[in-house]
Amino acid sequence: MSIPMSLYLVALFFVLTPGVLVSLPPKGSKLVVAVTHAVVFAVVYQLTNGIVSQALEGFATSPLPNGSACTKGNQCKSGRCSWSTTKCENKLPNGATCDNPGDCISMSCIINPSTRVRQCMPSMMT
Repeated sequence: MSIPMSLYLVALFFVLTPGVLVSLPPKGSKLVVAVTHAVVFAVVYQLTNGIVSQALEGFATSPLPNGSACTKGNQCKSGRCSWSTTKCENKLPNGATCDNPGDCISMSCIINPSTRVRQCMPSMMT
């Protein structure tokens, strides 16, 4: 998790802490108020997580070089984050074993009928 996303979660938790902005329900017991705020936190987080994550991508550093730890291909300069090594690696040439189209230079990863193995294949688009 990135530092900006962590800061967002801290701020969200603080703002939704009972008594900071509001206590829901107003005259509830400590347990009821705590459970209500936990549910509100979960709902607000689920509704805002995608939007905040996309907005915070602008704070990301420059793309990572090959060999760097990664979780998504868009973090890597090469555009490929290997699922098996969780490191940035070059995209694969035609004929190489692949997991998904993003692994391949051609962006085409299909099951080879003769070997029953997923391989990078030439793109059908010209």
